[in-house]
Amino acid sequence: MSASTHIYNVTFPRSGHHLLAKCLRDYWGERFRYCEWYGHCRRSPCSNLKTNWQKNHDFQLSLLRVPERRYVVQYRHPIEGIVSWYLWELKWGIPADRNGLLKTRILRKIPKWPSIARLLNPDSEARWHEVFWLKLDFWKEFVCKWVIDNTYHNAYLLPYDRFTSQGEREVKSVIRFVCPETVVDEVKIEWIVAQHRFSRTKSIGHFRYYDAKLIRQVEDDVREEMALLGIETILKEPST
Repeated sequence: MSASTHIYNVTFPRSGHHLLAKCLRDYWGERFRYCEWYGHCRRSPCSNLKTNWQKNHDFQLSLLRVPERRYVVQYRHPIEGIVSWYLWELKWGIPADRNGLLKTRILRKIPKWPSIARLLNPDSEARWHEVFWLKLDFWKEFVCKWVIDNTYHNAYLLPYDRFTSQGEREVKSVIRFVCPETVVDEVKIEWIVAQHRFSRTKSIGHFRYYDAKLIRQVEDDVREEMALLGIETILKEPST
């Protein structure tokens, strides 16, 4: 991976972007120059000309889709992603709106910060429902912009389920997308994937506000989008 390469990793929150970055950093070493947009320059492209991989959640849906650029786009089932996002916000005291994101690397240095965060960011079922619908609206807009309505052929689409179930294959595919002329070191990738946890996060059935009725309602609402994305429903259709 050269300094002249520049990839935009556009990702719905909690869709495996940190895991992907770790694998690519293990593979390319110092040649992998990562920009965490929110904790760095907040500019696109990155202000550091040596950066060749920039993460962006596109919260404002303002990141340009440019035919000459290349993108790795990550996304997942809306309910699974939003549950994970909500729990992450509770842990770190992040404002529960789609644009709220603080520098967690600073917060982690504060002693007992998770306990403080719970006081500043109280949890309740009413709040969960309020936050959920806001984030679902964002999910719809995100996947429509970056996957469904994206007619360019300059993006590698990486759904969370496929990434976590076929980690070795997908890491190789991303590397080939980034550097099509390279010969992939398959032995190295096999070792790297073995060092990381390539498994799905805890089932949302364990979530304190799990509600099958809500899941059915949401999956009915976004059935067309999920079909176009190839995302399976959580609640299977009853047999007839």
